[in-house]
Amino acid sequence: MKTKTIIEGFNALKNSAYKQDMNKPLEIERISGAKVKKINNRSMSYADRHRGNWFKPEYDLTEIQIAQDVDSYVFKAIQKKVHRFVLAGWELVGNDTETVNYVKRRIKEIELISGVPFDLLMKDLAHDLFRYSNCAWVKVRNKDASRGKVRTVNGKEIEPVAGYFLLPFETLWFKVKKNGEIKKVMQELPNTGDLKEFAPQDVIHFYTNKKPGFTMGTPELLPVLEDISLLRRLEENVESMIDANLHPLFHYKVGNDNHPERYGPDGVKESDLVRNTIEYMPSGGIFVSDHRHKIEAIGSEGKALSIQDYIDYFKKRVFSGLGVSSVDMGEGDTANRATANVLSKSAIQDVEALQEVVKQFVEFF
Repeated sequence: MKTKTIIEGFNALKNSAYKQDMNKPLEIERISGAKVKKINNRSMSYADRHRGNWFKPEYDLTEIQIAQDVDSYVFKAIQKKVHRFVLAGWELVGNDTETVNYVKRRIKEIELISGVPFDLLMKDLAHDLFRYSNCAWVKVRNKDASRGKVRTVNGKEIEPVAGYFLLPFETLWFKVKKNGEIKKVMQELPNTGDLKEFAPQDVIHFYTNKKPGFTMGTPELLPVLEDISLLRRLEENVESMIDANLHPLFHYKVGNDNHPERYGPDGVKESDLVRNTIEYMPSGGIFVSDHRHKIEAIGSEGKALSIQDYIDYFKKRVFSGLGVSSVDMGEGDTANRATANVLSKSAIQDVEALQEVVKQFVEFF
């Protein structure tokens, strides 16, 4: 079933709180006859210790980047969720047809001016939210490159938005107020050290799983990284076991209790003579001996630790942490059709929940 990301903005346009003019930007002018005034959060945040200084957000995203690039499970799990988000589609709906057409026209203008299709921007947004649980857009304001009008907010003129662009969240630094409200945003490129600052009103921070007092949301992939590392170590042990048992080890016995090994005229033991002979024997050679010599092939012979159950267990932990099932990852050999539908429904619900989050952010910002 196709799921739609419905952006409901401006449903109350016919109320006295909102006014709409096709040639003017949308503004909240008055609510119940009182002028709108912004209030601040009175609680303190954990970022208060950085107040006045630039700081990186609470979670390091480098490990997630590396895991996505080198681990196929992480890469495919993110890709499959992003694809489901894109295939579900989105659309603009509202009670006022003129308003919806105005918003659609402005989005088309922004696409043309910025050179970034809005569908692609939404796909990149979903990609960052699935892997980081955070994403940031920066607005480019330019009254000469936009058909929107300059508007006044709190006595300050603000130019219309001409384009939206994705900011790599791993490159961002923040300055915050005591209550955690962002004062400034800075981007720093790690290789060149180039810096660029942005005003907070020009940056939209999308997030999920954000804890009170934190600057960013907790990445959903963070808890699964240790499980992935453990699974990879187990697989390396399996590889070592295969290498050790791929070619059999031969045990060559010389003599027994009734017929011990002999010594030659020069005092050389029979076992030393056999050892020297084998060392110079070509691969695939044949050794002929009497009945006192015995050759045995040494292998695991069913005595080695069975590691398959451990690998299956930790693989399930990884899939659970990634929010996918074995069916989603193409391992549905033991699942019937009904089970496969139930397992896939869990991943679909994750996508639907993210669509709802994106809807809320797009409506508000």
